[in-house]
Amino acid sequence: MATLFENLVPLMPKLNAIAGKLGANPHTVTVVTGSDASKNAFFKGKTSASTSTALAVYEAGQNPAFKVLRKEAAGLGIPEDALVRFGPITPSHNGGGYTADQLRGAGAASVHYLVSGPGMSAVRFELYSLDTSDPLGYYLTLKRA
Repeated sequence: MATLFENLVPLMPKLNAIAGKLGANPHTVTVVTGSDASKNAFFKGKTSASTSTALAVYEAGQNPAFKVLRKEAAGLGIPEDALVRFGPITPSHNGGGYTADQLRGAGAASVHYLVSGPGMSAVRFELYSLDTSDPLGYYLTLKRA
């Protein structure tokens, strides 16, 4: 018999996507990871091209919720629009979702995040924090690079 948690997790992408279907989440986030060929080539004595991959983050085909953290940014002494949060983002499960490592870009030589939407056109951000404490949704907080 499945637990309540096991029954709820597959439903989270659909529930989280409701606002997106209503047009409330126009901002997108893409995790861009890359390999630094110069570091690898130096140690291995080989030459190789650097590569990059992009992972667009969606909730049931819609953009995750987006919020500019103005008060928190002011407390850090950075511009108001320099700190943003996406989420909830459904954790990995049998039907989809994302792992914390995917959202962090774990194992990559370089990681940055591209945010697009009203007032932002492919603006580069870096990871500020990833909150994985809620088993039903991760929250990705990004700081403008």
